[in-house]
Amino acid sequence: MTSHEGTRRQDLLGVLELAKRPERFLSVYAAADPLVIYRDVRPGEDPHHEVFLRVKGQLDAARDALSNPELQKEFDIARRPIEDFIARAKFAERGLGLFASAQDGLVATVFLPALPAQDAVRFGPGADVYPALDVLEELEPVMACLIERNRATLLAIQAGEVVYRRSVRSPVPHKSRATTRADRLSAPKSQQYEAERERRHYRRVAELMSETGREYSTRRLFLAGPDEAVSGLRAALPRSLASLLQGNGSVPGYAGEAALRDAAVQAAAREERHAEETMVSELVTRAAKNEGAVLGPYATAYAAEQRRVHLLVLAGDGDPIPGRRCPACGHLAPAEETRCSLCQTSTYPVDLGRELVSLSYRNGTSVEIVHGPAAKVLSEQGGGMGGLLKLATAAR
Repeated sequence: MTSHEGTRRQDLLGVLELAKRPERFLSVYAAADPLVIYRDVRPGEDPHHEVFLRVKGQLDAARDALSNPELQKEFDIARRPIEDFIARAKFAERGLGLFASAQDGLVATVFLPALPAQDAVRFGPGADVYPALDVLEELEPVMACLIERNRATLLAIQAGEVVYRRSVRSPVPHKSRATTRADRLSAPKSQQYEAERERRHYRRVAELMSETGREYSTRRLFLAGPDEAVSGLRAALPRSLASLLQGNGSVPGYAGEAALRDAAVQAAAREERHAEETMVSELVTRAAKNEGAVLGPYATAYAAEQRRVHLLVLAGDGDPIPGRRCPACGHLAPAEETRCSLCQTSTYPVDLGRELVSLSYRNGTSVEIVHGPAAKVLSEQGGGMGGLLKLATAAR
């Protein structure tokens, strides 16, 4: 792993920790692709000015939506260091996330390799980690190995890029043609020796893969090569690595590093989409049978506030889900509920999905953001979100 990739991943993990804090954070995500903002820049022009004005407009709109003077005052204190940072930032990635509180000022900044086109501003308990969580899932390391009988190519891949490579070669004994009866009689022993040599080769590769997996925190494993060699390596893998297998593919030995990388990334994406479809199918089925699952924004929000949700599932490809938050008691409500049903305080508009992600981290609830066909099903049948309930609460 390069220091840049490792630092970026650690930064994102640190942002997730901010979601667990109870104080109100101003969270700002700015889409700023350097290929766009630095393009056709004339001498003397500031390429960041447009980004600054765009974010400033988002901040003004978010402040006006609060309506509560005390909240607006706290918002203003938190926005100053954010605006200062954006005014002088040099964008090297497609997105930027900033997190500030009135108490601590600017707490964290993180550059993101991918970010939806729209900017986002949130002010509420804990940091907004929705986009950071989505990006972090894409950064999960994948290990790929092209295995043959006497050699192997090992890659560690993160965010679609190779961050580590290793070539392995094992010696191959010279084969001579059996010309005498004694030579023919010794052939079985030669075959046994060859089989043992291959097993040692596979064990050696498996040991190197274990070391690489620990160093790069591998989450998925992809194998390619002849069926016999793949089977031999699978048999040599320790249980910790075998559990990460996402299948194997056909990549010829002469194809090169790029082909192996692309095959592994595509396999990881297919495996992830398949797992998401299975998860959403189970969620929809259990919710329909009232067997420990809920569907829909408000049923899910209600269960989450009661700490009944074990796994929150959100459609990452959909539009924001409108809702409202009470600044006094923190209650999350439907978009039409302008006054809190619990304490009668005036509420302000929020994106319910982002609020529930932050709430889930404070409550220790797992979160899964799905894409593709799974997101489409969840949006059509569950309004973009749902949750699997804890066993103790599902039985009620």
